[in-house]
Amino acid sequence: DEHTAPSWGKLLHEPGDFFRDNPPAQEKPVAHLTGSNFNLTDSGGPLLWEARLGMVFLKGFRYQDGALVVPESGFYYIYSKVQLASLGCPEGGRLVSLGLYMRTPRYPKELELLLGRKTLCGQRSSSHIWWDSSFLGGLVHLEAGDELIVRLRDTRHFWVRDASRSYFGAFMV
Repeated sequence: DEHTAPSWGKLLHEPGDFFRDNPPAQEKPVAHLTGSNFNLTDSGGPLLWEARLGMVFLKGFRYQDGALVVPESGFYYIYSKVQLASLGCPEGGRLVSLGLYMRTPRYPKELELLLGRKTLCGQRSSSHIWWDSSFLGGLVHLEAGDELIVRLRDTRHFWVRDASRSYFGAFMV
């Protein structure tokens, strides 16, 4: 029966036939950028990412000015994790807002796709260094040419670094 899985014997003894008769599915677009090249300003602009060195890859996507440019229309899982740190905490903690946004020629303003807000470093004031992270991830429908960006509101008090702890990416499902 041609709909049953091949036997291990056939796969081990005739691998060329198996792979010729069962070609891999077409590769889907995928991107993973890291945070080792962050450029944080008080301007509220998108975070800039490392797109060439280290644990990064771009298959199908383009990266320009902080944005991943979507290569083809479809459903994508998008994600970002940002490591946060600062010295000291004010009374009542510190509110941080991390968002994944889309720019598209079909709409004049950025569209908020995913947003996370949290109060960091608790409710007590402190002069110690604190660390925390914020992760966002979700499934969205995107069109070819849409641009994905990450924004971190109020970056004045945060150190956001490290390629293994801060990253941004997307893959077609």
